[in-house]
This record gives sequence, C-alpha cells and structure tokens, in this order.
Amino acid sequence: MYTRARHESVFTPRRMAVVGVASLAMTGMLAACSPAATPEDADAGGESIELSVLDYFVAEPGHTVYNDLLTRCGDEVGVTIDHESVPGDQLVPKALQLASSRTMPDLLMLNNPDVQQIAATGALSPLSDYDIDTSGFIDTIMSAGTYKDEVYGLAPTVNAVALFYNVDLFEAAGVEPPKTWDELEEISPKLKSGDVYPIAFAAENSGLAASQFLQAFWSNGGDLNELNSEEGVEALDYWTGLIRDGNASQAVLNFNQEDVAGAFLAGKAAMMVNGPWNIPALKENPDLNWAVAPVPTRTDDQDVIPSLGGEVWTLPITTAARQAKSAELLACLTTEESVMGLAKTAFNVPSLQAAAEEYAQEVPEMAAFVEEVQTARPRTLEVGVRYPAVGAAITEAIQAAGTGSKTAQQAMDDAQALAEQTK
Repeated sequence: MYTRARHESVFTPRRMAVVGVASLAMTGMLAACSPAATPEDADAGGESIELSVLDYFVAEPGHTVYNDLLTRCGDEVGVTIDHESVPGDQLVPKALQLASSRTMPDLLMLNNPDVQQIAATGALSPLSDYDIDTSGFIDTIMSAGTYKDEVYGLAPTVNAVALFYNVDLFEAAGVEPPKTWDELEEISPKLKSGDVYPIAFAAENSGLAASQFLQAFWSNGGDLNELNSEEGVEALDYWTGLIRDGNASQAVLNFNQEDVAGAFLAGKAAMMVNGPWNIPALKENPDLNWAVAPVPTRTDDQDVIPSLGGEVWTLPITTAARQAKSAELLACLTTEESVMGLAKTAFNVPSLQAAAEEYAQEVPEMAAFVEEVQTARPRTLEVGVRYPAVGAAITEAIQAAGTGSKTAQQAMDDAQALAEQTK
C-alpha cells in the first residue's frame, strides 16, 4: 500500500462479522442470477466500452498512481476507465451491495483476506475463463486470490512485515540483528536505555494485532484451526513476553503501525516489526541509520512465515464482452513493467518471481521483504471465510496475555473456544 491508513491496514477484520452474514445470505441468490445484458454486448468489437474500476486507494499517491496505470492499460486494450476509490472500511459493504443489485464494477480490487468472502457469493468470475498468464507469479501469492481451488484474482504487488533496526544503536551496544527469539531476548538488555525500548510492534485491540503476531505463530508451526496447540501457545508466550519483560513498552497494546513507526523514527525503539510502506518516511530522515532483516524465528532452521499483505484485483461477473475486456485490463496491470513500476513507487514486492529477484538487487532495503514473501501466507488459507472471527479471537488472546490478565495457555484456550463457535 501507499499510505497505511488504519482502515487500509492489511489487518482489518473488525468489519467482517456483519458483512460476512450478508455475503452468505446472498450466495444462493447470486448463483441463480445471470447478468443483465448491456448495449456494449451488441458491440462485438467493444469499441464503446467504458470499464468501471473500484478500489480503496483514496489516499495519495496511491490513487493517482493507480489511476495513471489504469488509464495507460485502458488505452492499450481500447477502453476508457471510470475509476472510483472508497475508504477501506466501505469497500466490502459496497461490493456486497453492488453484487446484490447486479451492478458490480468491471474490475474490483480487494484486500486479499476479503477475496474468499466475495468469491463465496458467486459474484466473481474465475480467471481460468480467460487467457491470463499466471505462470510467472510467486507461488504463495497465487493462493491469496484463490477460493475453492479456483483463482479469482491477481495481486500486482504484495508486502509483509520484517525487522527494522537502528544501526547506530546496535553498533553502540555491540550486537547483531537477532535471528532467533532467544537472540532477541539476549540482546534486548543491551539496547534498553532510559526511555528507549528494544522493540516495538503493533498490538492494538484490532485485527492488526493478530496479523502482526502471525509471523511468530506460523513460523513456529501454529495452525489457525488449533490456536491452543503447543506451538501456538509458545508463540504467544514469546510475543507477549516481550511486553511483560519490558523489552517492549506496555504502550504497544495500543499501537497501530503508524505509532510503531513513530517510536522508531523518534529513536524510542531500537527495532520495530513493520512493513515496507514505512521506507519513504525513513528515507526522509537522513540522520536515522537503519537497516532491515527478516523477523526472528524460534530456531534458526525455521522459515519466516509472515501474513501476506496486498491487494488482489478480481473480475466480477457482468457481461461477456465487458468481462473479456476486463481480463485484458487485468493482464496489463500484472505485466513485468506494471508490477515493477508499482513496486518502486510503493515500496512493495513485485508479484512476479523474476521481477522480485531483480527488485531485491536494485533496492537492497527490500531484500528481506522479497525473501519473506516467498514463504508468506494469506490469512484465509487455513480457515477460509472464518478468518475474521479467528483473527478477532487471537487479538483477544494477545490483549489478555499482554496485560497479564491470563497466561498464554489460558488466553489461547479461550481463543480456541471462541473460534470454534464460528464452525
């Protein structure tokens, strides 16, 4: 993303409980309906088609960047573009409303955890119906647009969280970036001084907390179907232990990603777990000497498995002529030229494997993110449309264990009980 407003965060399950019910109610209705014909269908050449595009890039520079790209691609495929952006918390409700009235846009952008919910209504067309080449995409990214083994959308760029660290503070303490949880805990006392904490991360009472925590949970072998497994409890105990032991401020329980970045920029945190969208702000502070490394894992032989962030562009069901042109537009958005341009503008990772490898060489500070994306995981991969409820249960566990009102075991036992209610 370009500007990570709270409603645009890659971790936003708070709105999903209400709209989830609405989407399930619509599934049968949409499956039984076929799109109404439009005048454009009579025009086999498609010369007069204007394609409507809906996304949540209301903030700059994201809106202009995508508007320019959509216009260029529209020119290439011979259509004009009607581009609308709405705030992030309004996108899914609006999409569900449009699906109900059979007035869906021709190209719909969705935050990747929302794809399965909208696909479940029957309002999206699988990409297998079109001649779109997906062979060069990073494997993990393809799963972000998949529902019931069908690919419904593609993400031009993606992101994840990694470990930013203050190079000057590390050199003064004589320590190296930690590769394991134990190493992080060992170096933390050397980095703590006055009001400077060793690490900061987002653990506010929202879905953001769960998504940031998932890198520890999944890397340790946790499964969203069994939150209170030994691996899951161990991960929560480590993560919230950073707060209990004073290695992270108690304030992180109220921090969003902007708060975390603010603490790091102010020199109040020697490390932060955050995403690449912070790099432009870091570059504007030349006195801050920083670098990026993968987040630590429990053991050095474990893969980092962060939550995959990024937006997926989908093809709603409209009419045959419009869908064919929309597929051409989507193909243009995901060429190497397009994904590299977006990545360099937004400091995201290109979704094409070859482009990502080239990008890591050209922009070294993105190398850790390119590495992590190879093993990143969409939040819906294990539990599908149940993720918002599961994520909310994890957030409650983080808050409880972080404040010390429950042990990690108690918190995860309660979280599992809450998650079971959604089955």
